[in-house]
Amino acid sequence: MFLTLGLITASAQVTITRTWAAGAFAGEPGWEIINTATNVVYECDQSGQVTPNNVVNLNVPPGTYEVRGFDSYGDGWNGGVLTITQGPVTLFSSSGPPGFTFNPGNNSCPGPSPVNGVTSSILGTFTVTAPACVLSCPSNITVNNDPGQCGAVVNYTVGSTNCTGAINYSTPSGAQFPVGTTTVTVSADGGLVTCSFNVTVNDNEFPKINCPSDIIVTLGPGECSQYVNYNVTATDNCPYYYPVIFTQNPPNNNPAQAIDPALSLNCGFAQTKRYK
Repeated sequence: MFLTLGLITASAQVTITRTWAAGAFAGEPGWEIINTATNVVYECDQSGQVTPNNVVNLNVPPGTYEVRGFDSYGDGWNGGVLTITQGPVTLFSSSGPPGFTFNPGNNSCPGPSPVNGVTSSILGTFTVTAPACVLSCPSNITVNNDPGQCGAVVNYTVGSTNCTGAINYSTPSGAQFPVGTTTVTVSADGGLVTCSFNVTVNDNEFPKINCPSDIIVTLGPGECSQYVNYNVTATDNCPYYYPVIFTQNPPNNNPAQAIDPALSLNCGFAQTKRYK
């Protein structure tokens, strides 16, 4: 009789593989795989029954496990070998209890079956560990600003493997990132596992300059010139990041202000003198 036992939550499961390479008298051997902390039997193969399955995958929680060996005839496993692996790693391998000195012979499923003080029926122990949590952040991201915005909405994807609980993001995907460079930090497993990447938003939108309509001034008798007041304004989608500075020529009674030509725009309007 062959039984796979033990109920655990899906989030705690780790898959291990039990492999049986039968020797002579393949129906005689039996074994039990038992969690030492909870005494739960995760596999029971009863000695003296049908030949056990060659390969079985078991879902178990991380922890330490004991393997107890049995044989219905009492002469050992006659060349049979029991192996337990987790992925590519061999956790346990045994050719069973010793030959004719072994006692007791049979176990009883679902177990756990006592060993009656004969320590040779305890074949050994192995430890199952939870696979490591792995986060996969994207490469650094560079985008232009959204039209009229001092930033951009940026979407990204972070891969995760074997992570439990919530995954936290310093700035979530789909948020508006400001102009400049923002470092996104992603964490899992209570902050024990992290990855990070940069999101850079470039402001490629020029300021908007607003000139008045053409101005016509009528000079009085004997006048050759006249002070003219006008107003020029400029706006930008990112005024706090790139302050808008502009000059007026001729000035509106204001001194000229230095500007960066690479970030400047021009507009013009006519000032016409009329004489009476």
